[in-house]
Amino acid sequence: MMNTYTNHIERLLRARCPASAGTGWLRGIALVPLGALFALTPLAASAQVVERAPLAQAAGAPEAGQPQDAAATTTAKPVVRPGQVLSLPGGGRVWATEDPANLSPQMNVSAQGIAGLRDDRLVEGLSFNISNNYASFIERMELLIYSGRDTDLVKPLVRLPVAVSGEGVVQWDGQLPAGHRLRPGDTLVYLVRAYGHGGQADETQARRVRLYTEEEWRSAKEQLISQSNELADGFTLDQRLAREAQLVNGLVKQNIPLSGSIVRIFGQDMPDQASIRINGKSAAIDVNQRFVSEFLLPVGAHALTIDVSGLPGQPVFTRQLDVNISGEYFFMVGMADFYLSKSQVTGNIVPAAAEDGFDQELLKEGRLAFYLKGKIQGKYLFTAQADTEDQELNNLFHDFFKATPQDIFRRLDPDQYYSVYGDDSTSYRDADSAGKLYLRLDWDKNQAVWGNFNTGISGGEFNQYNRTLYGGALKWRSNETTPYDDPRSQLSVFASESQTAKGYSDLLGTGGSLYYLKHTDILRGSEQLRIEVRDTVTGQVVQRGRLVFGTDYEIDYIQGRIILSRPLGRSELDSGFGIVRLSADGDYENHLLVDYEYVPEGMENLVAGGRGQVWAGDHVAVGGTYVTEERAGDDYQLRGADLTLRAGRGTYLKAEVAQSESTQASAHFSDNGGLTYTDRTAEVATEPRSGQAVGVEARINLNELGWTQENVSAGAWYKDREAGYSTARAETGGLRSRESGVETMAEVGTDLDVGARMSRREVEGENRIDQVQLVSNWYLDDKQSLGLEVRQVRSVEASGEFIDPDALADSTGAGVGTATYAGLRYKRKLSGRTEVYGFVQSTLQSDEGLKNDRYGVGATRRFGERSSATGEVSTGTLGLAGKLEGSYYLTPDYNLYSRYTYAHQPGDIFGSEFLEDGAGRTFSVGQRWNAGSGLSLFQEAQLSHRADEDGQGQNLGLDYNVARHWQLGFRYAQSRIEHAEGGETTRRSGTVLASYNDNRTSFTPRLEVRRDRGAQSRDQYLLSVGLKHKFSEDWRTAVRLRTALTQDKLSSVDEARFTEANFGLAYRPAGNNRWAWLGKYTYVYDLGALTQVSPTSGVANNEVDQRAHILANELLYRINPLWEVGGKYAYRQGELREGRNTGAWYKNTRHFAAGQVRMHMLQSWDALVEHRWLKTVQDKNTQSGWLVGVDKQITPYFRLGMGYNFTSFSDDLRHTDYRFKGWYLNAVGVY
Repeated sequence: MMNTYTNHIERLLRARCPASAGTGWLRGIALVPLGALFALTPLAASAQVVERAPLAQAAGAPEAGQPQDAAATTTAKPVVRPGQVLSLPGGGRVWATEDPANLSPQMNVSAQGIAGLRDDRLVEGLSFNISNNYASFIERMELLIYSGRDTDLVKPLVRLPVAVSGEGVVQWDGQLPAGHRLRPGDTLVYLVRAYGHGGQADETQARRVRLYTEEEWRSAKEQLISQSNELADGFTLDQRLAREAQLVNGLVKQNIPLSGSIVRIFGQDMPDQASIRINGKSAAIDVNQRFVSEFLLPVGAHALTIDVSGLPGQPVFTRQLDVNISGEYFFMVGMADFYLSKSQVTGNIVPAAAEDGFDQELLKEGRLAFYLKGKIQGKYLFTAQADTEDQELNNLFHDFFKATPQDIFRRLDPDQYYSVYGDDSTSYRDADSAGKLYLRLDWDKNQAVWGNFNTGISGGEFNQYNRTLYGGALKWRSNETTPYDDPRSQLSVFASESQTAKGYSDLLGTGGSLYYLKHTDILRGSEQLRIEVRDTVTGQVVQRGRLVFGTDYEIDYIQGRIILSRPLGRSELDSGFGIVRLSADGDYENHLLVDYEYVPEGMENLVAGGRGQVWAGDHVAVGGTYVTEERAGDDYQLRGADLTLRAGRGTYLKAEVAQSESTQASAHFSDNGGLTYTDRTAEVATEPRSGQAVGVEARINLNELGWTQENVSAGAWYKDREAGYSTARAETGGLRSRESGVETMAEVGTDLDVGARMSRREVEGENRIDQVQLVSNWYLDDKQSLGLEVRQVRSVEASGEFIDPDALADSTGAGVGTATYAGLRYKRKLSGRTEVYGFVQSTLQSDEGLKNDRYGVGATRRFGERSSATGEVSTGTLGLAGKLEGSYYLTPDYNLYSRYTYAHQPGDIFGSEFLEDGAGRTFSVGQRWNAGSGLSLFQEAQLSHRADEDGQGQNLGLDYNVARHWQLGFRYAQSRIEHAEGGETTRRSGTVLASYNDNRTSFTPRLEVRRDRGAQSRDQYLLSVGLKHKFSEDWRTAVRLRTALTQDKLSSVDEARFTEANFGLAYRPAGNNRWAWLGKYTYVYDLGALTQVSPTSGVANNEVDQRAHILANELLYRINPLWEVGGKYAYRQGELREGRNTGAWYKNTRHFAAGQVRMHMLQSWDALVEHRWLKTVQDKNTQSGWLVGVDKQITPYFRLGMGYNFTSFSDDLRHTDYRFKGWYLNAVGVY
């Protein structure tokens, strides 16, 4: 698919056939030559591959009859040319393709996640499997191993060189440098860094190895080996780690400039015991005996050595593949179709107007469409696509640069929206565009695009702007980088006439995996997900992480439902602080933040902005951000500047200032997984708002600077947000806020850590909170530690600019006072897997109402590498609190998890509404099971209780490969909220989906049902079915059904329905190109939502029901090279009623038939004669007449035709006007 929404390749090819010279009734024939052109131009055999096919599809596999390389002796290295198929002894085929359009670098490292400790070294060394696909661009590589306590990763314990190749294994003997001591329960962090010829650095994701005692490590390793051997794929643990390095892309930093092409080596039907290495890099063969291996190569000649071992009765089978990467590539398909006719307007159903194309009785129509992809110098990749669709010529480029509003089915299943049938062409999405035009230029790390893009502006905490829009965007960065891997300069600018609105949901971790967004019907691909760990007392964000679609989560765009791959609960972050708790369940929270786009009614805003940053030397950078949204009297602006001073990875100062005008978007917060939401902007005054935000953050790592041998770090922060400042992720809710603080953490020798923190938080209308914390952690030995914290908290009534003038007089003084607490925590490692702890917290001094004593015990148990359980119970002044959570892998493929929390009085003791919170309980339990044989299951249940409401949720999911070509899926979700004041809100949704694919049939049904009860009482049903089938080489069929029904239980007037059904059948004899027959039936029913705004008129106008049946049949027969005959029959029955769901239907039924004779004359001239017949049933009107014309093939790519239509009607039954009598001129160009 060339366009996600509007410009499918079938539409590009669905032009008037040049041979029809303006009649338009044999247009389907154009699909034959142009469909073949699109399908065959990017030949795998000529190293012009454009499609990156998944492994399961064996893309580009040559058909029987293509040239194949016979088996040869194994002592030489015969050369295999691109386009040849290498046939292996004992079965199996291998071939190569080149993809110059998609440069996807991959690099990863993997190792066992556990290790044993004996004294100051590992019991057994570690093996690190390293793989990449772009070794030709790498000058050197190294493996870095850090202590888990080195949070900034500034000084590696071990630095090992890595040979520059596609694959390798690095051995580490486990010896630690002198003076570095590790304990059971500690972790090691490792990654691979690669350096390009210009000094740029790429880096893999940091991974961890947990350390155990020698005895526990041996037991855990035996368990891992046993579990690995139980899996049905037959791979050993070491083989599994090697495959992980090959198949998973772990790149998180990519700065090395790339050019050239991707060369892919495909294999299928590999012998059972065969293994294959390409240039020394092993290829991972899947359970279907197929493989794909990639190499990113620069421009020039290259030789790839293919070694196959394990063949029956054969030594190593070796061949050499010579490839020449030219760096040049060009592919284009296009069409131009223009139609002019002089008409006599003698009658019509609806009066004609000049803007309808009848000015001076001259009808002017046309269409332009093309798709282009090219590459030059192995570096510059250009993609372009456009489709004006059939338009009057004066409207040909109307809204050419605007996005087109999309219906629900294109967001439901964009790949299946258009029905293509009658040939074997394939389609894929390359131009992601919501409009008629798409342009993109890629080079190095830069991109210029007109189409869909993500703004991706993240210039600090207050200068963020994340939206997915349609329009123009430029992202540029220099190839040169600083010593800390930052580009020396970068620029991002964009502009869009947006027809979508920004949505933002902030979801507190519930301990489960299921979360609902505030909105439904989300724009596909627009979501951006992040996890933030927040300190509830200081307001600081202490950790951030971005989630990746498919790996970390899945999303249902219609239901607005997200399922995480792992449960998200309350944070267990141990920052060194937090022994003293102000809330019963801890002071850190996990938040799931989701930015997305949805389509509201009548939205159209001009959005523009940009950001730039430049480094002056290696240590100083300045940046600026500007964004504007023109929103009909409520314009939004964001302006900001930032400064960065960097002396190392863990030593820097960042300062930013931002100014905003108006509210960017509603910020919705949910603490129960999205079952209910609070709008943080709901209380914002309606008058125009503006405000400023200032932020400063500084960090220093003394160990990195060489000032200390131990890990010593310090930090400071200051954040000030005025009431009028607004961005979705830093929304003030109309309240002034200010946060500030300093902190330090230091290692004192090898057995003592100490830290201190001072912080202040002020929010308008709330008490000011000042804190002083002193902490220490003493390691008594390798198994025991003792932690101590003294914490003073002072709550002061708001003053000055932080006084809320609307606050009630009797609310002042609540929670005001000073309290000093001391906390003591003892931890003991019973083993490397089990740790127990106890804590006691005492109030040393407090004012009235601030006493907060607490004591409790807890334990953590690890079961292998990924399984663990944690339990805790405590009691004190604030009552009983506890938690129990665990995640256990019964097998590597079966995971059980659960979480239960209870707090008699949850919340912060210094919070303004603490005493009103009441008891709270949450419970979640779930399981994930990859049962093998293509079966995977997911189930989760959630319960929550608060003083104001009770909630429950249930989520089920199943995917099953029923047979070789069959896949089934099922999803069910249910949620219910019971409100304390009475009433409840429920939501149930279910999805059933399936797919069947083989070389003859593609079948993709999907059913979604949703039921809401409460303030809104609605049922919604969506059904999508796609079917394509090849009966034989002569017969094809395609079926498509899209139907939606929304039933409002409170008012039938608010119901909405839509149905579109198509059935197509084609007969094109493979052995006789003289015949062609196409038949198609279409049914359409449309009852739009009452408030839905028309994209053309901008107003709601859905007071009528309408439906139609359309049938068309076309037949063409070439008698001999001189004569062709053809015929067509079409039927249309349209019905309309003026009331919604009521009233009588008014019909308009029409029959059309035509016969045509075409003669191919000399010098590329054709002549045609056609007789037409039209009958309108309701008014008993019958008309008939003739059409004559001639056309000439002027060039192989251009045809011109002209003629005269003696009838007043069109062969297209969508046109009900009698306005087509007269002469016409038709020009068609294709390329």
